[in-house]
Amino acid sequence: MLTFPVSYPVTASFSILSIGQTVRITDALGTLILYVKQKAFRLKTDVVVFADEAQTQPVYRIRGDRMMGSVKYAVSTADGRLVGTLQRQWASFLWSATYRVFDANGAELGTIRQQNPWVRVLHGLVEEIPFVGIVAQMFVNPTYVVDVPVGVTVMRLVKKASFTSRTFVIESVAQLARDTEQVVLPAVVTFALMERARA
Repeated sequence: MLTFPVSYPVTASFSILSIGQTVRITDALGTLILYVKQKAFRLKTDVVVFADEAQTQPVYRIRGDRMMGSVKYAVSTADGRLVGTLQRQWASFLWSATYRVFDANGAELGTIRQQNPWVRVLHGLVEEIPFVGIVAQMFVNPTYVVDVPVGVTVMRLVKKASFTSRTFVIESVAQLARDTEQVVLPAVVTFALMERARA
């Protein structure tokens, strides 16, 4: 389990040069706090999040309830205790990424959404341009906001890109109660894992 409160900003760095997806998540001091190595070609999401690169200390398990549509991702601790869930709003991929965050009891805490939907549209257009699209995507970087409750922004995710990696920087905008942060931060990490390919 993570130690809360976490030192922000938190950086999730995705390697794009390996088969599958390798993610290193570090705090403001550069200390590794989470590590993920997703298997390639898995139809339904089932991801174990570790505290170390050797993958000996499981922290979370993320499982999707279906392959597509309004997928609900359950985030549990290593011993199987439900932390919370994250549900993607179906059809939001057409305009802007929007996810709803729920606690372990099913109560809605807030949303994660794209700040400017037009950036998503522009991103989709430039990636279709041969050669130019690869370079242009590094300069069309969406920003996402975490509202808890809805309308009150508490975190911001800024996507950055290079030729070798994709990075989400998770910034704290407003302080959260510890029990809320324990649900929201794993949900934000799950969001980054699911949206990396679309961001």
